[in-house]
Amino acid sequence: MLPKLTNITAATVAAVAAFGCTQASAAQHNVAQTAHMNLSRTAYPAAVAAAPPQGCQRKEAYGSSGWWAALQGCLTTFNGRPVAKIENDCQYKGVLAYSKVMCRIQGHYSVSKDGQVLQEGAVDYVGDPIHGGGTIYQFPYSCSDTGTYTLRFTGLQTYEHRPGYFPRGSGPVPDITVEAAGC
Repeated sequence: MLPKLTNITAATVAAVAAFGCTQASAAQHNVAQTAHMNLSRTAYPAAVAAAPPQGCQRKEAYGSSGWWAALQGCLTTFNGRPVAKIENDCQYKGVLAYSKVMCRIQGHYSVSKDGQVLQEGAVDYVGDPIHGGGTIYQFPYSCSDTGTYTLRFTGLQTYEHRPGYFPRGSGPVPDITVEAAGC
């Protein structure tokens, strides 16, 4: 029976793979040592691929009639792929306290790399924490070369979403800008 292995990290696997992969190249570059089967003991690290950019920024705002909203924009990953996302937390002040409410978020977004816009569009979604709905809107973007990626949400407006009723509260939220290096 084999012993149970614990504490093997991705870094350990990468280090072992890098060492194994460099032996052949070490042999090719030092013919005198390899002629007598004396391989170099120097391990050269393999090139490490950059990761997708990671970062978030949160903005809060008070609106009309006891309305409060917080939005957080992020560059992150989902199932290993780069995504941009916005998450909401909207609350309305009742008689005694604030409570979470369904919230409609509208605005614009752009994703750029080193100042060049890669993707842009409109954001318009309803977050529903009350009925088991989500509070996150996310979308994939192209992350192909190393650089500084910037996610911007502009013109953000939040409204209480009450189908069939006029919203009791609403308010603008300051622009969100997230910058992170990666890919």
